[in-house]
Amino acid sequence: MENTANQAQSIIKQHVILAMEAGLIPVPLADMVAVGGIQMDLIRRLCDVYQVEYSMNKSKAIIISLTATGIARMGARAAAKAIPVIGSIVGGVVMSAFSGASTYAIGMVFKAHFEKGGNLSDIDLNEIKRFYEDKMKKGQEFVESFRRDKTPEPSSSSTVKVTTTNTNEPKDVVTQLRELNDLKVQGIINETEFETLKKKIIEA
Repeated sequence: MENTANQAQSIIKQHVILAMEAGLIPVPLADMVAVGGIQMDLIRRLCDVYQVEYSMNKSKAIIISLTATGIARMGARAAAKAIPVIGSIVGGVVMSAFSGASTYAIGMVFKAHFEKGGNLSDIDLNEIKRFYEDKMKKGQEFVESFRRDKTPEPSSSSTVKVTTTNTNEPKDVVTQLRELNDLKVQGIINETEFETLKKKIIEA
């Protein structure tokens, strides 16, 4: 049983990393689709480990139920990628962290349920929703710990670049900082992310 749990934990970690990388996709909505596919594959792999019959439709329904609130947040973060110049990197950083934490929480929900002998047909949604929210917090800690050790690199298209002439450059930087501050005010990024991205803009 211990070996099975370790195997499941390893699978969850692998998919969290994949989800974080998918969150860096610079195209809005494409990242969300990719993350959803990764989470579905995570459940399939956990079903294999615990010898539980897999159902794509049931898995999808459970994921939607668990992430109903989070999907709205993910939409707001994905929308940030459409903002010119800084959108890709801001949206990528936030979506990467959020996607990783959500995937971690989903993995831990199914791991715990399968370890109790459960399957995809006997899940109590109200019970696992509470468990999911608790594991989201643990997932955020896991993601932050991983990012400190090895932050996934955004694609070249996500890099903040100021390519204007010297006459207009100060205005462009000010505009970027103003837009970045708006994202912080709206709660799309936190203070730490704001300071990190502000430094990138200033040093670009």
